[in-house]
Amino acid sequence: MDPRLRRRTWWHLIQNAATDADNWLAARLDTRPLAETAIDTAAWAGRCWHHALTTARRDLHGPARGLIAVVITTDKEN
Repeated sequence: MDPRLRRRTWWHLIQNAATDADNWLAARLDTRPLAETAIDTAAWAGRCWHHALTTARRDLHGPARGLIAVVITTDKEN
């Protein structure tokens, strides 16, 4: 076997092993599930904050704060 061919064969073998190791490491360190968990946690925190804010406003100002009262009367003068 030609020495150049042998070197190229070894080089390609090492290159393929490094590519496979890189693919395995990338699969092990995949951050997509972590990112999805972070997004879900942020959404949960936002919902909790909104609920706490609504409750605090209601406790401070009362449940009818901000409502417009409409009184309907019937006039017999028509």
